[in-house]
Amino acid sequence: MTHREPHAHAEELHLLGSWRTRALDTVWRHPGDWSHPATEAVVEAFVNGTDPAEAVRRLGEARAHVGVTMSETIDDLMCLFRAVGLPAEPELVREVAIGWATGTEVEPQTGCTDPVTGLRTHGYLVARLQELYDAPEGARSWDAHALLVLDVRLDGASTLTRFRAGAIVGSVLLDVLGTGHPSAQLRPGLFAMLVDRATAPRTVTTVRARVDAITAERFSGFGLEPQLRSPARTWLEQLPDDATLCPSLVESLTL
Repeated sequence: MTHREPHAHAEELHLLGSWRTRALDTVWRHPGDWSHPATEAVVEAFVNGTDPAEAVRRLGEARAHVGVTMSETIDDLMCLFRAVGLPAEPELVREVAIGWATGTEVEPQTGCTDPVTGLRTHGYLVARLQELYDAPEGARSWDAHALLVLDVRLDGASTLTRFRAGAIVGSVLLDVLGTGHPSAQLRPGLFAMLVDRATAPRTVTTVRARVDAITAERFSGFGLEPQLRSPARTWLEQLPDDATLCPSLVESLTL
């Protein structure tokens, strides 16, 4: 930390310690990698009463650089709000999510990634669907694929719950499916991912089980379970016979 007045420095150390303790006791997996200059900068901003947005965004970048997931990063920030005794601010949750997304940018197609979920955008998902129709005539490669849709129902949920659920589910989908199965959040709580029909039943079971387990675990400590559907609802959508109908298919799922 920078040199401060003794009372301010003591307050910063107290808040930093309280935040760290809450995080390590509830959401942080590896105690050795929690401390970082970015956490100190965030604490200084809170104690000084200055706008913490930039510091929070840098915190998100720092967490991404060391491989921390977005959901764990957001949950860590939630621990800070609880340590301060203030309600969580959705704007700061978005800042840490944007910072995290920036910290993970390794591809030139950065505009194709949703900063909150870490998944792809609607447009990117549609483009990948339409690529299936470029196969040689008669191959009908789209018949070997389907859209797996997952609904955790966030209608009426707070903005903060929507951010956290998007980050958590996004992390689960990337962990289970990897980048080889393009996935996107179509609207808060509703996700779609391209899967192979041959392995779809196993994929559905795995995705639903992981999402149910992780969301229950990560939301239980904050009393937010009633705001999302559990167990999650999942189903498969058949792809149309014409590539031009793919945008309409994805759009219809958001209604």
